[in-house]
Amino acid sequence: MQAILDLARVLGLLFFIGIFVMFIVGLTIAFAVDGARKRTIKKAEEEGVEITLKPDRGPPVYEIEGIIYCIGFIVIGVISLVAIVLGISLPLDLSEDLENIIGTTVFGVFDILIWAVTIWSLFYYRAERQRLQRTLEETLSKKE
Repeated sequence: MQAILDLARVLGLLFFIGIFVMFIVGLTIAFAVDGARKRTIKKAEEEGVEITLKPDRGPPVYEIEGIIYCIGFIVIGVISLVAIVLGISLPLDLSEDLENIIGTTVFGVFDILIWAVTIWSLFYYRAERQRLQRTLEETLSKKE
């Protein structure tokens, strides 16, 4: 049982670190993508070409991370409310071991979601930069 408690502590720590890292990475990537777009437009203007950037194929990464935050808080709120209601109206006598296992599982699921979105956002930034570079190269090749 001590191993589950240690795992729960580690997962809890990863959860809170993941929220902070996800927020910082989301903001950084939002500003980096905006800067890359501005640099692409500036390079095109320096070459004397007008470039039209296509809109993103989906929502920006910071919107996706915001949606994950909202869904996470809603899920945590619903789980808390259900637990409170069940605890008040139907006193469940869960053993401490079972409570620890449930808590560890919840933190594990949220850890996976948070870190997956954080890691995915780095690939999103790389793909967006490559897309901007291809668009600039296509525009410059049409000029010649």
